[in-house]
Amino acid sequence: MKTMKPEADFKAAWMAMSEEDRTSMSKECSDEGTAKEHNDFCAMTKKLGGAN
Repeated sequence: MKTMKPEADFKAAWMAMSEEDRTSMSKECSDEGTAKEHNDFCAMTKKLGGAN
């Protein structure tokens, strides 16, 4: 999948995930290489995860 969903859809999916899954995704996005490769996704993850 290459197209980001709108913020509202992303947030709904984020809130439906377990805390463990959200933590795992946030941790993955803290890796510089992953964050660079998936910039839009990781930016939204950080925004929703409170790691602004």
